[in-house]
Amino acid sequence: MAMTMAMTMGTTSAAKAGSCGFRPRGRSRDGLPDAVDFPLRVGAERYHGGSAPLPKSNQEKAMLKVGDQAPDFSLQDEAGQTFRLGEHKGQWMLLVFYPGDDTPVCTRQLCEYRDGIEEFEGLGVEVVGISADDADSHRRFKEKRDLPFTLLSDPDLEVAEAYGCSGALGMKRGVFLVDPERVVRYAHVEAVALFRRRRDELIDVIRSVQ
Repeated sequence: MAMTMAMTMGTTSAAKAGSCGFRPRGRSRDGLPDAVDFPLRVGAERYHGGSAPLPKSNQEKAMLKVGDQAPDFSLQDEAGQTFRLGEHKGQWMLLVFYPGDDTPVCTRQLCEYRDGIEEFEGLGVEVVGISADDADSHRRFKEKRDLPFTLLSDPDLEVAEAYGCSGALGMKRGVFLVDPERVVRYAHVEAVALFRRRRDELIDVIRSVQ
């Protein structure tokens, strides 16, 4: 009898624990739940863009620090054109590394930046998204979500590795603010992909360093 009650209580507690904290508290205009409320039920392959390869090694490069020179790179954008960071010297840049197009947290993050694009532009900051997805995926994602900024493809995660955003599961979520001299003025890589930097936090950072 005691054993049966203990098993019943354990099962009930586990069921409650399994459901706690995962119901979305609110949804954006895109119908997406808050990042912290979304359960870890999306596979690693979706978080790094589906078809992209995993890193060749589990050894991770250290993240860039504030004051470092931002590595130059050339990547293809959603229109198939080459984007080179070095050609944007003299411009404030917000480089947003994200695991995959049209995944819940990434969509929530980029749509929040979209909704505040006037604030970024008002501070002279160009927003650029980077993931392992190809140009076709980026184009569909950009059109579907009406994203007003460039999306770049880093299929081999070479740029992600240079910025410390390449991990065991693929592309990490990270944000880097680069000044007109290509110096990193803000750097943050998420330890857990479910979390993200909010727009208001980034706007405050930009104002504080300009």
